[in-house]
Amino acid sequence: MITIRSLLLAATASALVLPLSLSAQDSITGRAAVERLVGNTMVTNLVENDIGAQEGKLLLRDNGTAVWVNIQPEAEPVEVRWEVDDRGWLCMSGFPEDTVDSSCAGLTITGDQIIMNDEGSNSEGILDIRLIPGNPGGL
Repeated sequence: MITIRSLLLAATASALVLPLSLSAQDSITGRAAVERLVGNTMVTNLVENDIGAQEGKLLLRDNGTAVWVNIQPEAEPVEVRWEVDDRGWLCMSGFPEDTVDSSCAGLTITGDQIIMNDEGSNSEGILDIRLIPGNPGGL
């Protein structure tokens, strides 16, 4: 005979055995945050867009390459390289001249919100960066 007590014991035992997953509001950082980006699209918009910037996009591929679209108006997708440094930061290189320098940044992902930080600043209030599952833009 199944009783409420046996159901509660089974539910408790299942909760102890099943792996914990991140809820929509838990934050991840470091290598785990970079790994979350692989195969998904990071979409960037300026919070105050008074220059007519387009959406910036970044798609990390698992082979160490990425497709990047700058926020500059009418920028085209380009292939760049990425890796994770010993701090767990995302490092990008191979950008076209006259765009951005090679650089590294730490990431914090909370739900679909991404905040990038370097040695002395972060993207909060300047860039609205979102994580979109997969590659809906066909990069």
